[in-house]
Amino acid sequence: MIRFTVCYDISQSKRRTRLSKALEEFGERVQYSVFEFKLTKAQHIRLLKTLQSKGFMQKNKQSPQDSITFYYFNDNTIRKIRRVGPKPVGDRDHLVYI
Repeated sequence: MIRFTVCYDISQSKRRTRLSKALEEFGERVQYSVFEFKLTKAQHIRLLKTLQSKGFMQKNKQSPQDSITFYYFNDNTIRKIRRVGPKPVGDRDHLVYI
């Protein structure tokens, strides 16, 4: 199983609603713009393809500040972070995830 969390910041209401509906098909909403997932590899691929087909896996030229961040976990540690959109500002080497 693949465990991960998705956080997003989308400025346009229509686009934000489309994204949340797509995520709700696969995961559980834990906060307004945060979803948690525990998927098989096939389900994970299907989620990514769904997001790509809806235009969420590339930078949005109309709203360049929009971002989606995927946090992948192994047991209790973050294994990988994947971002779509602008990179966060600041020094990320000293962050602690709890």
